[in-house]
Amino acid sequence: MKKLSILLPFLSFVFWMFMALPYVNAQENEGMTLLGRWTDGPVTTVYVDGQMAYYNMGSKLAILDIKKPSDPILLKEFETVGTVRDMQRVGDLLYTIMDENGLVIYNLKDINNPQMAGSLPLYCYDGELVVRGSFAFVSDGFQRMFIIDVSNPAKPAEMNKFLLGFKPDQMILNHEIIYLAGGFSGLMGIDVANPKIPKVVHNYVCDYVGDLTLLDDQMLAFLSSDTLHLLDINNPEDCKLYKSIGGFGEITHVAVDKGTLFASGVHGNLQTYALDAQYNVTPLGTTPAQVEDPVYELTVADNVAFQAKGGEGLTLIDVTNPSNPAVITTFAAKGNSEGIAIRDQIAFVAQMKSGVQILDVSNPQAIKPISTIPAYDEVSKVAIDGNLLYVADGDADFHIYDVSNLMQPKELGSLDLPDGTADFLVKDGMAYIAQQSRGVYIAEVKNPQNVKLIGNYDTRTKVAGIDQVDHYLYLANGDAGMIVLDINKPGNPKMAGLYTDTRNVRDVVINDHYAYLADYTNGMHVIDIANPTDPVEAGSLFILGKSERILHFNHFVIVALDYRGLAVMDVQNPASPKLVGYYNTPGSVRDVQINDGKIYVADHDGGIAVFRIDVTGGMTY
Repeated sequence: MKKLSILLPFLSFVFWMFMALPYVNAQENEGMTLLGRWTDGPVTTVYVDGQMAYYNMGSKLAILDIKKPSDPILLKEFETVGTVRDMQRVGDLLYTIMDENGLVIYNLKDINNPQMAGSLPLYCYDGELVVRGSFAFVSDGFQRMFIIDVSNPAKPAEMNKFLLGFKPDQMILNHEIIYLAGGFSGLMGIDVANPKIPKVVHNYVCDYVGDLTLLDDQMLAFLSSDTLHLLDINNPEDCKLYKSIGGFGEITHVAVDKGTLFASGVHGNLQTYALDAQYNVTPLGTTPAQVEDPVYELTVADNVAFQAKGGEGLTLIDVTNPSNPAVITTFAAKGNSEGIAIRDQIAFVAQMKSGVQILDVSNPQAIKPISTIPAYDEVSKVAIDGNLLYVADGDADFHIYDVSNLMQPKELGSLDLPDGTADFLVKDGMAYIAQQSRGVYIAEVKNPQNVKLIGNYDTRTKVAGIDQVDHYLYLANGDAGMIVLDINKPGNPKMAGLYTDTRNVRDVVINDHYAYLADYTNGMHVIDIANPTDPVEAGSLFILGKSERILHFNHFVIVALDYRGLAVMDVQNPASPKLVGYYNTPGSVRDVQINDGKIYVADHDGGIAVFRIDVTGGMTY
């Protein structure tokens, strides 16, 4: 007890310091100028209010007129400052939550000219939102719920914050109680009748609490594995399990409308169930299963079901007859931008199941689609060499296309590989292909119609990045550090050197006699490879974020930091690199390329972005 009494003041101090944490993305954008964006991406959230439906497409927001559900009309698309994770409309104001931008409020009084009304920066990765009266309740990425006064939308003000102890998957309001789905942490009910002093009124412990829906004012339903649990909430301070109904299969989302229960999940279809007065369920109908198209969100209103289906888009389903649900239409969308290659003023963007998007980027402020190469599977990486486009997909295939005619790309050849590709490099008629779990494969691609696999080196781990100089191949080999292979005989590569004083090497780029390593949570390392058989560290720099990709340009090194954007380092003195630029993008940077002095970024669900470096000096965190 004595030890505990000594620890209590310290633990209390840590708790209140944690609660007082400011918005963690304190680093200001500096040293880089955004020239333009192309924000098309997947649909991951949908919200219906009266005769309007709102849904995101990456970092765009679309508004539908659904007065006539059989013939919905797209009224407006506009670019948002980030990817909307949750939203709610109150009057003319649309309240939205975005990963890096927190609470952003748009005025939609003039639907053709949406205007940002106000914002409050918070880190809200996959955040949830409830608006009640003049207060917004927002979950952030640090297991907290913020209470925000939005009585003046131009200046939202934080009133309080509440430590939850978990990151909620969903928040739902019933009268003055907010119910939070806590996953493995169970279900929490918080009374917000006095928004300034919220209080927990109930904790319900369960193996897992997933998607929530209100069956009525007295019954709350939540998913746990393939089971739907019904919780009697008539007395919020003493919620009781009413019944559990199993056998729902791989369901992730549920909704209720007009006495019918609707369910969707990993197979993309919609299942309907009759719901009687005793909350018994009876299967009614289903739409065809589509294994490749999971549902990210489901909402039902006025006999129409809305499914947010990622790269497939937004699907509307007529459920007037629940026994025979019928698809009305799908508003198409794009996948996440995972890789990018640039030739002249043309961008080739790997967008997973949406294939390769070919874009005209001659004017970064008005990027225009040209054509699309359909995907065999999830396209994650591309490279361009003259009129030849090299494409890697998740189905362990490597494809080569002739893109001399951008409107009609033509496949020339392909290569089957044993595993998915993490990265690849094409140079002097050779392709060096880093595999997810099988090391690196070497192929001759001089004749694209007859690609020949000539050698491989099994590292027994994932090779995340790759570069090649002279007869040496440098591998970013994760926990195993950097491996140097002698490829003087491509059919029989051999280890020549190894550097292991790293944490988790995700990428490597070579310039002069230095290797620059992206070391995930450990920043960037500069390795002297004057003697490739004996690499030694020359310098390093810690960077906030997850260093995933790295690129050398003039005397700069550019590092992709996943959800934290981009960092630019001056490496004129490799022993002492300096941070000189930073930009936090709306999405999560997956790939970065340089062309004609411009930086092109594949920003996951943020689409693509184009930057210019404007360095004036050093920076500090």
